[in-house]
Amino acid sequence: MDRKIIIRDTQDTNDDILQFYKEDLQNNDDFSSSKWKLLIVDDEEEVHNVTKLALQDLIYKRRPINFLHAYTEKQAIEILKENADISLILLDIVMEEDNSGLKIIDYIRNVMKNIFVRIVIRTGQPG
Repeated sequence: MDRKIIIRDTQDTNDDILQFYKEDLQNNDDFSSSKWKLLIVDDEEEVHNVTKLALQDLIYKRRPINFLHAYTEKQAIEILKENADISLILLDIVMEEDNSGLKIIDYIRNVMKNIFVRIVIRTGQPG
């Protein structure tokens, strides 16, 4: 059973609601062709795979997601330099160093002066 997940703002309440659609969204002119850029930064490939699997059919405000992938601090910074319009970053803190993710945040906020991108910090390291 193929279902697409769509999050759409309602005009009456301004609340986001979850709706499920069976039709193929690519054939529907109601949806925007631009995509949200979501950067996954994690040194474990399986985290990238599971995240993409969980979110691949998500539509938010009539736009699907374009996944970008970085496995190191250096890769993340290069992608950020090339894509100033990233909407969301799912960021692991502990990668090649214990504070790699924190260094990426410092770069985004203090070097790039980007206050708009949303950053979700996640880590599998206790403490």
